[in-house]
Amino acid sequence: MLKLRVQKLAWNLIDFLASNPRYREKLSFDDDDIVVIYDVESDRVRNIVNALDRYGVNLVLIKVGNRETGEVSEERRGIWKCIITYPNIRSLLNRMPKECKNVNFIIFIQWNYEFAAHFLCAVSARIYIDSYDYLTGNVTKGFAKKNLKLLNYEKFVLESATGVICRDLRTNSAKRHGFKIKKRILFMDYFDQDVEPMIRKKLEKSLAYVGNLEADRTSPVAFQYEIWKRSRDKEITFTIFPKYKHLANTLRMEFSCITKTSDSVCINDIVQMPKSFKCLRESLKDFSFGLLISTINVGYESHDTYGEDMGKLFFSKKIFDYISVGMYPIVQNGAFVRFVLRRLGVGAVVTSMDEIPEVIISESGKIFEISIPRSFYIDSNITRLINFLKN
Repeated sequence: MLKLRVQKLAWNLIDFLASNPRYREKLSFDDDDIVVIYDVESDRVRNIVNALDRYGVNLVLIKVGNRETGEVSEERRGIWKCIITYPNIRSLLNRMPKECKNVNFIIFIQWNYEFAAHFLCAVSARIYIDSYDYLTGNVTKGFAKKNLKLLNYEKFVLESATGVICRDLRTNSAKRHGFKIKKRILFMDYFDQDVEPMIRKKLEKSLAYVGNLEADRTSPVAFQYEIWKRSRDKEITFTIFPKYKHLANTLRMEFSCITKTSDSVCINDIVQMPKSFKCLRESLKDFSFGLLISTINVGYESHDTYGEDMGKLFFSKKIFDYISVGMYPIVQNGAFVRFVLRRLGVGAVVTSMDEIPEVIISESGKIFEISIPRSFYIDSNITRLINFLKN
């Protein structure tokens, strides 16, 4: 932590000498503001912010990062009372007041615990952390050894924050490792308000996976090639929706080697190019089954980053995304996953590759029907989050 404070002093000195008056004027906030800090607006950020806005909360956005991380669209600017953008953490901290005791900050991060650590060192306020991933106790020993600095930052952030917002149960591992977290709240990636409460759809032999994948065919986490082979043998349509264009192109090249064909239409059907959130939802409506597994062994047993304990505690937004467009979720085994699926009364939990086509063939032709409980919608839970922040 001494290193953090030395860096802070150096940054303050550099910015003090800067002639630009923009760096001298301090920011100010009202006591009832909730200040949201992020670099990229993920689906989780968007859903939480939308729910807070519908509840009438005054929202201030501090966006840290260059323009390549994405501008705030015109249609979303009306949500914010104020939008402040900085290229890096140093520029932001130079303008932050040292004390904002009655202001609530939510920092959304994706592995960037160093960023949050600097903010916690520099600002005295009610600071809450919402991380995409909680690592300690959930990663392999090899990964932990190679990323000791990252895990040390994580420990400092989770223990220094006013509270931690959890999308699943992974912070249980941190508690078992002796982390002294002040308070936590389980706040899942709930269904958004525009999702129909009653969903009914006839299931067909079509399977989709949404998200990023390892392209290297020799990797144990590159399960997509085996899924494609088994789907082809059972006459099941299998399609991948990656998030990034470069990954989509790489996957298409890899599949062209496997299929041994120059038919670009075939490859393009297997791997789609990235789509906007709305276009993706529309495309997924044409599919009946949604897949969520981690390795060729289905679970985390052979994963190069996460350990086996991860399977007991994790939950993924993909499951709710699939259900929201009428897709039957096929998910790897996990205690928390099983609990949620039982509450919803849908889905299949699998422990091997062989079970995936079996589930699809067994359920095809049937009517997928679900009535989503109100308790699984974000607006039914947003008051819990507000109370957590302000009490």
